[in-house]
Amino acid sequence: MDLRRLRSFVKVVDLGSITRAADALHIAQPALSQQILSIERLFGQPLLVRGKSGVTPTKAGRIAYRHAQVMLRQLEQAKTDVRAAGDGLQGRVSVGVVPYSCASGLVLALMQEVANRYPQILLHIHENFEGVLAGELLQGRMDLAFLYELTPRPGLLYSPLNVEPLCVVAAHAMAPGLAFDQAIDPATLAELPLLLPSRIHAIRQMVEAYFEANRIKPRVLAEIESLETLCAAVRDGLGVAILPALAARAVAGGPQIVVKPLLGEATELMLFLCMAESLGPSEAVLAVHDLAADLAGRRLPARPEPGGAPAAIPDGA
Repeated sequence: MDLRRLRSFVKVVDLGSITRAADALHIAQPALSQQILSIERLFGQPLLVRGKSGVTPTKAGRIAYRHAQVMLRQLEQAKTDVRAAGDGLQGRVSVGVVPYSCASGLVLALMQEVANRYPQILLHIHENFEGVLAGELLQGRMDLAFLYELTPRPGLLYSPLNVEPLCVVAAHAMAPGLAFDQAIDPATLAELPLLLPSRIHAIRQMVEAYFEANRIKPRVLAEIESLETLCAAVRDGLGVAILPALAARAVAGGPQIVVKPLLGEATELMLFLCMAESLGPSEAVLAVHDLAADLAGRRLPARPEPGGAPAAIPDGA
């Protein structure tokens, strides 16, 4: 197959328009249309549906698009690996980070380690929710991702890094009668106004499962996607947050905030380092993966205490 035509097909799907793709590729629109037709003849069926507002892939087109991405990515990895054979590891490695996780601090240490050991590797860090990051991994748009997962997704390889209990983070004024070391029971939680991430986040899914198991009707005050806004809202006493222990300690940030574990079963989240099963990773990706796993083993406690000092991740190895 002509790789030039394959790249053209991917660009058309990405932009949803033959006209826009022709402009981006700097070729004439009729020439691009002929390239797409030749690919459709090769596969023996239509890959795109043409409409007034642009083009969309058919079911066969979506399958061809995924394979095309894999083929083009593997070609680029092959070029990078060959060049790196004589010059040391190099290339671009994309790393996804799920919000509200200890991985945010871990990535900072990873950046320093990569800069020290592999200065020719460029890290691209992207923060998003589990579903988005998992999709990027499966489509070959991302190399590695730190994910909280409740159910494994087909096509991904999971390396477990750390287990964290869920904790309630609140200003003292929100729960004045509770002892500092006392876990929060379901009945108490039902009375508190909650600040939670949206339902696409694994943390929210686990919290809702906890509500359902304990027959709680939660008082959700707001859904907040920004950690900075969440911290400010908790400190101002607007509501309480439910987060993994290390993230909860980072949000606390002062004596006026209390962090308490949730009382009950099924209140722990596992953090994984994930990569796509079907994509052959480059030597640079494997090197970053191994560094990340090693850093997690050295820096993340197995079961962090919820009420300790608010340091997110220790600097020492």
